[in-house]
Amino acid sequence: MTSQLITLTRLGGSICGALATVGLIFLDANLLLFVGVAVLSAAVSTGLSFAAYTSLTRRQIPWSIDWSSLWALIRNGFPLMLSGLTIVIYMRIDQVMPGMMVSERELGYYTVAARIAEMGNIIPMAIHSAIFPTLVISSKATATQWQGRARVYFTLMAVVGYCTVASGLLLGPLAFYLIFSQLYAPSIGLFQTLIIGNIFICIGIASGAYLTIANRFWILTARTLLGAVLNVALNFLLIPRYGAYGAAWATIAAYWLACHGAFIVLPGCRSLFFMVLRGLLCLDAPRLPAAFRSQLTTGDSGGAR
Repeated sequence: MTSQLITLTRLGGSICGALATVGLIFLDANLLLFVGVAVLSAAVSTGLSFAAYTSLTRRQIPWSIDWSSLWALIRNGFPLMLSGLTIVIYMRIDQVMPGMMVSERELGYYTVAARIAEMGNIIPMAIHSAIFPTLVISSKATATQWQGRARVYFTLMAVVGYCTVASGLLLGPLAFYLIFSQLYAPSIGLFQTLIIGNIFICIGIASGAYLTIANRFWILTARTLLGAVLNVALNFLLIPRYGAYGAAWATIAAYWLACHGAFIVLPGCRSLFFMVLRGLLCLDAPRLPAAFRSQLTTGDSGGAR
């Protein structure tokens, strides 16, 4: 119950932040306001999570610093910090480089499409936050059981990704017309292209959780670095020829490499490559409901074998 309530508070903060961002886009607000909304959204989500935890546990958390633990967290979290930095690069560079090669108007259309497409990440992140503690517990089972439960999780996230893409392709044009009227009509095609990348984002969240549980933090950094390098290279190659659509396809290719393709070349990750492929193909989808209930909720491993 505690993890579910904390997840709901984070989801609420993310949704409010996303809606505020859309409003600022519609109002053509100053860039500093977008930065302020992002900071405020993170602060609100953190505050609500803390309030939910303390209200449920009814414990007063003593404020003290354990320097040895702090240093251990910094040392162990350094690869994750680098991974986060490279994620920012390869998820944002496509919104910077078009401005160097195309008109500001086209850059504006692309930025709006990218920001709306990113709203599709809210649901998979909420699912990840709710399931991750159970995954950590499941990883302490036998290797066969853990691999089966991980496959269930990969399939679930792939299904979420496909549903997100289908919803965006079908409802995206209507949403743009309702929110922006004809003002950002050229962004619709860009949005429908960018939303395809959410499939790889969802499966990337799943593989990232798998690597985190396995303490393979440097693999997380390496895969996102490869994605960033590919994104920059493809932007230089595609934007002069295809404009903003070139940036969109470069971003999708970078998502695929970072979330799947890199595992074929990174050391010790070939089995993960085929596990992700199995998830993308949804080979376990017919058994997903029963497997999800039995493996990720009660810990029974029979459903994914």
